[in-house]
Amino acid sequence: MLGMGAAAAAVAIPLAVLAPGCAGEPVAVAFGVPGHGPGQLDRPRAVAAAGGTIAVLDLTGRLQRFDRDGAFLAEHRVSPPEARRGFPLGLLLLPGGDALVAHTHDAAVVRYDPSGRETARFGEGGLADGLLGMPQRLLVRGEEVLVSDFGHPPCRRVQVFGPDGRFLRRLGGPGSDAPFERPMGLAIDGAGVLWVADIAHRIFRLDPATGRVLSTVGREGGAAGELRWPTGVAALPGGGVVVAEAGNHRIQRFDGSGRSLGVYGGAGGAPGEFRGPYDLAVDPPWIFVADTDNHRVQRLRLDAVPWGPPREEGP
Repeated sequence: MLGMGAAAAAVAIPLAVLAPGCAGEPVAVAFGVPGHGPGQLDRPRAVAAAGGTIAVLDLTGRLQRFDRDGAFLAEHRVSPPEARRGFPLGLLLLPGGDALVAHTHDAAVVRYDPSGRETARFGEGGLADGLLGMPQRLLVRGEEVLVSDFGHPPCRRVQVFGPDGRFLRRLGGPGSDAPFERPMGLAIDGAGVLWVADIAHRIFRLDPATGRVLSTVGREGGAAGELRWPTGVAALPGGGVVVAEAGNHRIQRFDGSGRSLGVYGGAGGAPGEFRGPYDLAVDPPWIFVADTDNHRVQRLRLDAVPWGPPREEGP
């Protein structure tokens, strides 16, 4: 049963102030430095946040936990050091501190307690409904677990499972009106709408009970309202969502109807910049962004992010 119902600090990584906000307070700070040791990161691909705890998966196959100020708390492996296949991409923190991980290349969803002990799993590789191709990201909706899945044409879908791993229904995929190509990030907004970030430069808004497509958002490009490789999406308090665009090296905010409210960031490692941000999570009053190719996580103040038009990039 997945059951939807502490380690002592060892290392502290100082927070780096990245951009000034109102009254001199920072809009963004960063934690993590390149490396494979405690508190160090190697291309973080997934981030989750809840109750002031931040969890991060990176290419070392570790799940690390930090407090909201960036102090390292604990780590445990989710992939063996000798693994030759890819690493997990999906991560959620559950009430009580357990973590749910999508093992992308092993076709499984696994639950770990805070010490790293595996307590439950479901999943078996395959193309049929109820089986997993390459599970990407996870979302809990009540007692349901939603899993985005791609890797083979029949697996361009979001599957819904019960808390015991029993298959309930499929959203998208063959025979549906949701023509996903590479669905990844998942979020439920305040109105109960499911947002699915598809790396093919768009976002789908769906009824999570039926899979009916309500609208699509975006097209390929760099203007506000356009997208390149949207890989992560998270709901915002008060409505709407924020999206991580790995291809545009930025995050973008949308209202509940899908209208762009502006972007933040751009390519680089300077203050307020990103390199291939692959995931993000909201734990008010913060947004946490996996700044993948900068080997760090950036923490942004929700009330201070200066959403605006895209900056002009150099030649």
